[in-house]
Amino acid sequence: MANSNLTPAELARMSIAEQYEWFKNATSRRSLIRGGLVGAGALAAGGVRDAWTAIFDQYSVDLVINGHNHVYERTDPLKAGAVTTAVPIGSTVYSATQGTTYAVAGGAGNSLYSFTASDSYEGDIDNDSSVTSWYRNSSGGETPETVDWSRVRYTGYSLLAVQSEPASHGHKAKLVLRALNEYNVEVDKLTIQRSA
Repeated sequence: MANSNLTPAELARMSIAEQYEWFKNATSRRSLIRGGLVGAGALAAGGVRDAWTAIFDQYSVDLVINGHNHVYERTDPLKAGAVTTAVPIGSTVYSATQGTTYAVAGGAGNSLYSFTASDSYEGDIDNDSSVTSWYRNSSGGETPETVDWSRVRYTGYSLLAVQSEPASHGHKAKLVLRALNEYNVEVDKLTIQRSA
């Protein structure tokens, strides 16, 4: 059994193949990643995204949280890089059938980043159908892309709280995500469910 309690530094020293073996043997269906997998208008690493999203699909991961980008962002659920359904604030995702939800929980630090589209959060929804963005390519340059998965975007200081509710037999396990701004006002809420 792989050590599921590796520090970020230990994980960072591992090759993608070693990380894959570690992940395959971990018991959790959630993942924390420092570097950006998704990010509309902020840092996202295309090679890292390509390598990991296929693995998350294969193992039916419920939720991936990454930092690095100094914003809050949440996607609609994705499978094979495509949106399976629109999931507005306050909705429920059934991850076994709808796919993985990605959240960027980086609304802190010395300075905040911005998006190329308007913020869209609870109380100020601006559901752009697509957002112009870019990702970091393997040669270190920026490759432009347009994404349709950026459901919630917030550029103020924020934090992400995740409440885990295990399922009893025959019921659904839940993850309840709440993004709060620096004034403790909710900017996003989402429930992710999976049958036990």
